[in-house]
Amino acid sequence: MSKELTQLVKESLQAYNLEKGKTYDFGTNWYNVSNDFNDYVSNYLFPKLNETTLVIKPLGNRFEFLAKEIENIGQYSEEYVILDSIPINLDLNKERTLMLETNYPKVANKIYGAGLHKKVKFTVDDTFARRNFSTLKDAIDFALGVYAKRISDINVQEEQEIKAILLKYAKEHTKAKRTVVSHDVNGLIEQSYIAILNMQNNSSKYNECEQIIDIPYTTQSSLQDLLIITTDELKYKILDTKIAQTFNNEGLDITNHIISFDDFNDIIMVNKDTKVTQPMVDFLRNLGDYQIKVNETIQQGTIFSLRCSDMQKNNFVKLSENFKQLELAENFVYIFDVNKLKYTRDTKNMLTKHFNPEFKETNYWLHYYTKKTFSPFYNNILIEI
Repeated sequence: MSKELTQLVKESLQAYNLEKGKTYDFGTNWYNVSNDFNDYVSNYLFPKLNETTLVIKPLGNRFEFLAKEIENIGQYSEEYVILDSIPINLDLNKERTLMLETNYPKVANKIYGAGLHKKVKFTVDDTFARRNFSTLKDAIDFALGVYAKRISDINVQEEQEIKAILLKYAKEHTKAKRTVVSHDVNGLIEQSYIAILNMQNNSSKYNECEQIIDIPYTTQSSLQDLLIITTDELKYKILDTKIAQTFNNEGLDITNHIISFDDFNDIIMVNKDTKVTQPMVDFLRNLGDYQIKVNETIQQGTIFSLRCSDMQKNNFVKLSENFKQLELAENFVYIFDVNKLKYTRDTKNMLTKHFNPEFKETNYWLHYYTKKTFSPFYNNILIEI
């Protein structure tokens, strides 16, 4: 447990003791406190955690450093509206709004589900687990563990979604693409080094502004703003090259500027407009989307960050031809200016509770808002073998 988290727990227990006239501490026997535990968790522990942002991150989102915490995020940012040419006062239903967003991918590509409120549910009323408690600390650790698992679920899903939007943009919309004819990994790394040097020059070659405006738009990226996306194998090799040395010479840790993955087979694109069925609704609710409804349309071009096999296994669709996997080269390096990614969210005060009389348990919901868009006004280059 981190020092920050430990302090929050102590403060919540002190507040409970003060208001209830109790003298509980972490070593108090569980059977002496079990009747008060739900009251403490619901009205003191979780509300105290709710005062801050995501403080428990056993499984992290590696794009976390790009996130901007903003309260009461609007459906569209100013840049998003201007770039997509969607009038700010245009009153559209949800389906037409999604259609507009999906059909302006050249400007700010947005994956399905991003930009909407999501929520996940959990409970701490686990009778079996409580049999193993000896002290109040055991019970608190259990409650925090359940809470942390849901935070981890959010972080993992956020990272998957950002990976999907980055690579779809790289594959389909990035103007500057280079193919290593020699099919040699060393040649790929060499071209990546040249690309990093290129993007630090004043140039209009490495952005997609020409798709928006009729005249070239000159951009330049500083080394500290460049981020590399690649495979684990290529990252291993890059860490021992001139690329790493260049970052180190500028006092920059290369490991903070390269994110790698061991698998890129979980980015799925929708081939054609698809009507939502009840099994699809059930499946998407497990991913945190509680807004989608039966008979709504998932637009062609929408992307999901999960495998086709998982979709089929969960009866997501009957016809696999509605979906296809985003195809990437076996070896590739995608370099982009981090300002290209617009990643905003609202996670403060996201915990709510609801009592379920049927099972006589309290259900907790984590509500969070997240929005991810990609701007054409910054540099990026895709290098493939």
